[in-house]
This record gives sequence, structure tokens and C-alpha cells, in this order.
Amino acid sequence: MRLPNVLGFSTPRMLLAGWVSTGVAYVVYVVLVNLGMHYQTASMVNFMVYWIINFSLHRLWTFKSSGRIRRQVVAHFVLHFANQLLIMLGLFFLVEWLGMLSAYALLIMQGVTTIIIVRCTPAIFKRK
Repeated sequence: MRLPNVLGFSTPRMLLAGWVSTGVAYVVYVVLVNLGMHYQTASMVNFMVYWIINFSLHRLWTFKSSGRIRRQVVAHFVLHFANQLLIMLGLFFLVEWLGMLSAYALLIMQGVTTIIIVRCTPAIFKRK
């Protein structure tokens, strides 16, 4: 079965780029927390690792964009930074109020916020 293209780009490529960037960043997060770094600090490192990989994969591979890179960097960063703030608020609630392990809380929050990212990312890299 072939997955459809959505809005003129490869849906499987978008999903794979998201999974790769999230997976690598999650491993970095877990390692840092296990080395003793506070979960909120590790979450910010996780964000930067994720963002660099995600932007690069989407620009060069998923969308093969040749648009204005400065606009794309700013838009992608703002979208993902707002998303990161939402993740950190959720982490605080899940870890501090509900007593959940931070590694599980991060998985939950990344899952919840993925919907926002999947809906907004194509507009950043659309061809002009």
C-alpha cells in the first residue's frame, strides 16, 4: 500500500524525518537525565538537537525546498520553540504534580504536540 502525498510533499518522508529527529533527540534526553542533568535542562538540549536535525531533514529531503532560508529558519524555530514551551509546561505538570517519570512524560508530550507540528510544518517549506 502506498501512502499518499499531502499538499504536494511526501507524507512518508515527513513522518520519517519527524521520527528520526525525535528519536535521536529523545535518546540524548534520556542519556542526559541518566547522567544527572535536570529534566527541564535536558529538555532544552533535546529541543536544540531535535530542531537542527528536523529543520535540515525537512528543508533538504522532505520538501526539497529552495525557498528563502532565513524566513524558513525563523518560522521553523518559532513554531518549534512555541511547541517546546508547551512540552515543558506539560513536563512540569506530569512530573511535578502527577509524579510521572520524566522520560515517559516527554514521550506523552511529544505525542500530543506532534499534531500541531504536522499541521503547520508544510506551510513553512512550501515552494513559491
